[in-house]
Amino acid sequence: GKLGADVYWSLDVATGELTISGSGDMDKDVYVAPLYLVKDLIKKASIENGITSIGMFVFLECYNLTEVSIPESVTYIGVSAFSECSGLTKINIPESVTVIGNGAFYSCNIITASFPAATFIDTQAFYRCYNLKSLYLMGSSICKLSNSGAFTSTPIGGYSASTGTYGSIYVPASLLTSYQTATNWTYFSSRFVGI
Repeated sequence: GKLGADVYWSLDVATGELTISGSGDMDKDVYVAPLYLVKDLIKKASIENGITSIGMFVFLECYNLTEVSIPESVTYIGVSAFSECSGLTKINIPESVTVIGNGAFYSCNIITASFPAATFIDTQAFYRCYNLKSLYLMGSSICKLSNSGAFTSTPIGGYSASTGTYGSIYVPASLLTSYQTATNWTYFSSRFVGI
């Protein structure tokens, strides 16, 4: 199937591995989940080098998805791209990704997320990620935050009964004070840890 002008997907039904290949952007303005009919079969997703964005709703409700491989060519994670992927507990994002879209990880079970060079996190990016205990923002400049709603119903946004603790946001020690006083980040000032 197609996910963009020159972006294609194939699914190995026996293993549950989805491969996304081609080049350029996945569709960003699609209002129907493109993989919805096969969503329950997807266990692992490999996005090949050359793909530059993860499109809107691409992995919506892929409940059995537990592993995603994202290449250095991806710069943008779209609106609700991984929304309600409840099997997803960890995700490693390459340095190339700078923008995390609105609701990108909405209602995932991510425990740890690492963004080496993110420059913008949009509204509700991690909304209802009840287990998100650790967020790493290791870029050399402050990542802009659309609003504090990005972490509503997460341990970072407040105490979590499911984890029994508050979450932490790890940033370079040299940016700790700047993050604690930056627009929209001030709400989370006690959650920051400089490393």
